[in-house]
Amino acid sequence: VALAACGIGLKKAKEETHPKVLECRDLILASVVHACQDHSQRVRYYATESMFNVVKVIPTLAVQHFFILFEILRSLYADVDVDVRSGAELLDKKLKEVIVGAINSGSFSADSCVSIFARFV
Repeated sequence: VALAACGIGLKKAKEETHPKVLECRDLILASVVHACQDHSQRVRYYATESMFNVVKVIPTLAVQHFFILFEILRSLYADVDVDVRSGAELLDKKLKEVIVGAINSGSFSADSCVSIFARFV
C-alpha cells in the first residue's frame, strides 16, 4: 500500500525537474510485481490492490510495461485465493481501460500484443 502511495506522490513530480522520477516509478512497479508473486495470499491481495492504484495513477507506466503486467495478471487470475482473484478482476478492468485509451491515442499498438496472446490460444 505504501508503494501505491509513493506512486501517487511521484505522479505529481515533473519528470523534467526530477530526473530520478522515471527510475523510481520503475522501482515501484518492480516491487509491486515481486509482491504479487509472494507466498502469502494476504501479501498477494494487497499487492494486487497496490498494482491497481499504480496503474490508475501512472497509466503511462502500465502502457510501457504492459507485457509484464499481463503475465502477472494471468498468474493472479489463477490464484487459489478468492480475494486475490477478485482483486485481479479489478486490476484487469483498469488495465483494459488504460490500454484502450493508449490505443485510441496512438501511444500503444495492439499489433504488438498478437504474439503474446497467440501463446495462450
